[in-house]
Amino acid sequence: MGFSISALVAFATIAVLLMVPVTPPERAKLVHPGEPLNTPESDYTPYITPDERYLFFQSNREGAVGEPGDFDLWYSVNSNAGRGEPIFDKVANVGLPVNSPSLDGHPALRRLPDGSYEMYFASFASEARTGLGMTNLYRTVWQKGRWSEPLPVVEINTDFHDRMPSVSQDGRLLFFSSDRPGGRGADDIWVSVWDEVRQQWGQPQNAGNVNTAASEITPTLHSDGITLYFASNRKGGVGGFDLYVTRSLARFDNPNHPDILARGWTAPANLGKPYNSDLDDEYPSVTSNGKRVYFTSNRIGGRGSYDIYHALLPDFARPVSPVRLAGKTLLAGSLRPVPAEVVLSAGPVRAAFTTEAKSGYAFSVELLNQRRYQISAHAPGYRLLEAELDTSTFFPDTNQEWNLLFVRDVKIPASVSLLLRCLDKEQNPLSAELNYRIMAPQQRSGKVRCGEKILLLGPTSASRDNPAVFLELLQIELKSNPKGFAPWRETFALSPLWDAYPQQIPEVVEKTIVLEPRRTSGKTKTKKTKGKRP
Repeated sequence: MGFSISALVAFATIAVLLMVPVTPPERAKLVHPGEPLNTPESDYTPYITPDERYLFFQSNREGAVGEPGDFDLWYSVNSNAGRGEPIFDKVANVGLPVNSPSLDGHPALRRLPDGSYEMYFASFASEARTGLGMTNLYRTVWQKGRWSEPLPVVEINTDFHDRMPSVSQDGRLLFFSSDRPGGRGADDIWVSVWDEVRQQWGQPQNAGNVNTAASEITPTLHSDGITLYFASNRKGGVGGFDLYVTRSLARFDNPNHPDILARGWTAPANLGKPYNSDLDDEYPSVTSNGKRVYFTSNRIGGRGSYDIYHALLPDFARPVSPVRLAGKTLLAGSLRPVPAEVVLSAGPVRAAFTTEAKSGYAFSVELLNQRRYQISAHAPGYRLLEAELDTSTFFPDTNQEWNLLFVRDVKIPASVSLLLRCLDKEQNPLSAELNYRIMAPQQRSGKVRCGEKILLLGPTSASRDNPAVFLELLQIELKSNPKGFAPWRETFALSPLWDAYPQQIPEVVEKTIVLEPRRTSGKTKTKKTKGKRP
């Protein structure tokens, strides 16, 4: 029996889909905002500012500066920014001089130090707009309530399509897509670095291993300066153009690295479903807190040829952000402080520190999320502590508490007992009866006489799995009310007892109890006699 061609195609399609992640609908919360963002026309290339306040996009809806059907830049204000679900209830044309009688779109914004904005966008050269033959990149600045006359980015523009810009929030990097020669596919992602000395953009470089023989378009560098979202029609996707995420290895290891291309990119990850559909899904734009992604799609169920959507970003695609990790170096079980030397490393990134008494045995260190840090902590007399810390779970919370717990490096016999000795003030031995109650980690009580032992750790007890921690956890209460002596009671942890045995804990550990004599009132009683007063 053989397979039909249709069956083989169906099998191949299923195999591909199994390779891409699927986020449950209740987690993704994919939203089609409807009007006024989306119309029966094409609403395309959304860009959300990092604070999720302004949404810029291109559309050929009614109201264009040029002829009907002309693509213009539009924007909308989120009236619920910072408070919950976005609300876009009005849209407006960006107007002159940004829009022209030709196509104007692909917006990307950056907030300048003085609070104003600069915007890069793409447009065709025309009589009204200086430029080369194909799509070009332009820059305009919002100052004093208006946009400046757009100027071509002459360092970038060529005779080919140079479009879909994305500028880093620090203004040092400009990404774009181009079909210029020297790429790996039909369209590639390119990047230019700002030359501070010449005050101009440097020679564009191909973004490298993020590109394939297919087309890579709509790059958007997140405000973290590390995470890059883009669209590609490479093999292995859901269908058409899909949304992907990758991260710069150079800036990932050192956010201040001057060359973002020094070490290439992590393997791009497909965002999967429902972010990607059987048709084209493009122009991902993510808020600074990494919560929401905006994108455009011509999937079935939209209102126009392309519509704008937003959804909650899947966990693995979250951007990189600083994480403040704070904690203490403590002894497992008793949580007594331990002075220690700690090293955290992730590739070439390394953080080392020492905890000591004057700092309260505490530490505070800044890390990056979306990383796996190897931890090595050393304290004399304790086992080497080695662990892995996955900071990808630290999101969106930027402050995390995590204590490093040490275990004594000491030999422990099969059984450990506590021998109780009782003395009076003159150091004479006593044989009083004692009530004991082990309070932690297991409740147990009984009676012993001075000179007898209480079994703490036995050869068959469940605590043998981790005896060092078990002994640290032990807390005991002792009581006695012997004749002629004052009632006595003490509750204590046994952890300090083990400090005297740095190499091997003995089978019997002694504790001495000093009992005080019972106090008397100092008054003597006199007997009353019968009779008359003399």
